[in-house]
Amino acid sequence: MEKCLEYGIEPSHCDSHQNISVNPQPFIAMMRVVKKYNIKKMRTYRGWYKCDRSQGRNIKLLSKTISKNILRSPKVLYYEMMHNYLKLRGYKQPDEKYGFYKVVSEKELGYDCDSWIKMLQNLPLGISEFVTHPGLMSNDPLDREEYRARRVMEYKLFSDPETINCCKELNVDLVNFNSV
Repeated sequence: MEKCLEYGIEPSHCDSHQNISVNPQPFIAMMRVVKKYNIKKMRTYRGWYKCDRSQGRNIKLLSKTISKNILRSPKVLYYEMMHNYLKLRGYKQPDEKYGFYKVVSEKELGYDCDSWIKMLQNLPLGISEFVTHPGLMSNDPLDREEYRARRVMEYKLFSDPETINCCKELNVDLVNFNSV
């Protein structure tokens, strides 16, 4: 944190790579840092949804889905408890979270404006977080091919002017942690 501040980088929110901070020791360390530097915005730890509001990567807390997904239940309950713990202490978080690459339908996802529209049309009121990693092709051998291809598709989708037009037509405001 000190290095960020030395370089003039003012953090907009607290986050961790692959949600490592959901583990107890990193979470305790993270809470010390956010208190010390008065950071009051964080990524959510709630379950992910598909764009049609059905279960996504994680599941919502419903008894029948928990019984069907018993191995995931403790993790999902823990995420929900963390979300509520942070919310009760005044930390701002998105209301929902979506992983775009697996959420549009059961079939292969098309990274196109039609898929984007379908997702936007099914959003609930409030702030929804889209977990994406748009970028250009990497030559890093440790970077899996499927991730490299997905980043390029997301980059093309989110840099397409038609994507912004879709948001405007559906009255969806694109924001980041600095604007909430």
